[in-house]
Order: sequence, then structure tokens, then C-alpha cells
Amino acid sequence: MATPEPLTIGVPVYNGERYLPDALDSLLSQDFSDFRVLIADNASTDGTADIATEYRARDERIDYVRHPSNIGGAGNWTWLAEQAESPLFKWASADDVCAPTMLSACLAALDDHSEAVLAYPRTVMIDEDGTPREVCKHSLHIVDPDPAVRINKITMAMYHANALHGVIRTPALQQTSLIQPWLGSDFTTLSELALRGSLIEVPELLFFRRRTPDSLGLGKLDKRQMQEWFKPGSRTSVVPPAWRVSWNNDRAIAHAPLSTADRLRCHAYYRGARGRKMLRRGHNLARRLVGLPRNTERDQEAPLPDSLLTP
Repeated sequence: MATPEPLTIGVPVYNGERYLPDALDSLLSQDFSDFRVLIADNASTDGTADIATEYRARDERIDYVRHPSNIGGAGNWTWLAEQAESPLFKWASADDVCAPTMLSACLAALDDHSEAVLAYPRTVMIDEDGTPREVCKHSLHIVDPDPAVRINKITMAMYHANALHGVIRTPALQQTSLIQPWLGSDFTTLSELALRGSLIEVPELLFFRRRTPDSLGLGKLDKRQMQEWFKPGSRTSVVPPAWRVSWNNDRAIAHAPLSTADRLRCHAYYRGARGRKMLRRGHNLARRLVGLPRNTERDQEAPLPDSLLTP
């Protein structure tokens, strides 16, 4: 049996004909080339199938699977991670772009940090035309050897799940709940990874995440539309996403490969971090109610550096 490539890149897509070529071109232009790309088409009704078939014929590293029906965004992302047999895995959205050195930089970081389960680069938000707009300044660089400290830090720092687009050690990822059909499940996945090892942030701006009106969590979709993306035909839950994330993170701690002492400490650190985060949100709400600007110390975006080039 042939040895699998060291890295599998899973590309989930549904009606992605507009941006899919840019996403695939950025992957095929990487300076690290020993990987397999698996495109999972969620029964698209546009030209996605033709584009994916063309790229598969062009490059032998690409495989293409079309689901008979739309299994939902969550189901498609999870399905891709479950197919990986390589030691490393990366999700690559069909509308995002990777700089040519993204994979090699993340792989080098994992080589340097054997205890790490994930390496990801800094993120730039781009618009529909690919023009850079903001730099995401929040960091999930969490290397403390104590899992309780890691769960505390990731809880306080989590705003976007950009890190989930990095390179992940497959065994650790497949031990998590992966992507579940509800808003915020990607935050739980990152928390589950942090319980299993360090998260490494590569300091270079190498990931370009596209923000459009249809972007999940970043655009203008309402809760019903976002739930439809996660699982077509499902109902919007009356449970606030923050509550569901909290319950599932407690559950993740309970099932993580930890000693009893570490598990109890992780529960305590996590609940403390949740409390402090809620107090911060309440403080900002109070400031808005009295007409004061919110505390901008932890804003999620920073101005673009002059040296940044459009990908």
C-alpha cells in the first residue's frame, strides 16, 4: 500500500464557482507540494462541478467528490476531516486564499514544536474583489504546557476561528467533535485542540480570509440563514450560541485525555475565563448605553501595514 502524503487539504464547497479557482490556484502554487487536495462538493447547482473536474484533470494531487445531496456545511467539513489518513490535515475554504509560503511556514512551526497540535499564520481580511481590508490582530498563540492555562487563554482570546484554517495534526483533530451543526461549534473544536496541545501562530500574514455578504459569521446572514448553512432544513435553536459553546466546552473538558486533577483544574479555569469574558461584554454594553465608545483595546482588527500586497 502506498504511503499517504504527509498532508491532506480538504476543500468544502457549495456553489463556489466565483472564488474556487482562486482558492485552488493558491493551494497549487505553494512552495511545499507534497499534499493531496480533496474537494467535497455539497451538490452544487452552479458551475462548481465543472471547475473541480477541470482542476482534477490538470493536477494529479486533486481528488473530487460530489455528495448526492447537500449534507450541510457542518457535515461537509466534518466529512473531509474524517477522510484524512495523512498525519496532517488542513481545511481550505473555497473562497479564501493562501500565500505561497503558508503551508511550509506552518509545517516548519510544527516541526519546531512537537507538542503543538496546530500551526496557523496571521490573517488578513479581504473583500469580494480580493482587496485587503484589515489585519486580524487577535492571537491564539498558546504554548503553555498546562492544559488549564491553555483553555483559560483560548477562552479569553477567541473572537474568530481563523486558526482553524491552519495545519492540524490529524490524530488530535479526529479526537475532537469536529464541526457540529450549530453556530460556534468551530470555537469548541479549537478549544478541544488546545486541551490536547499547543497552538502556534506563525507571525507572517499568509492567510487571506474573504468577507462577503454571504460569509458565515462575517457577512449579513441572519441566524436562520446561518443555521441553514450548517444543516439544511434544521430549525434555529432558541439556545444562545454562547451558552451552547459553554456547555460543549465543559463537555469537551470532561472527555479530553487528561488526568482527573487536570480535568478539574481545566473546568475551574474555563468557568473563570467565561465569567471574566461576560463581565467584559457587560462593561462594553454599559459604555454604549451611556454613550461612551467601547473599550477598543481588544478590537479584532488592525490597519493594514503599508507593505501588504494584494494576494
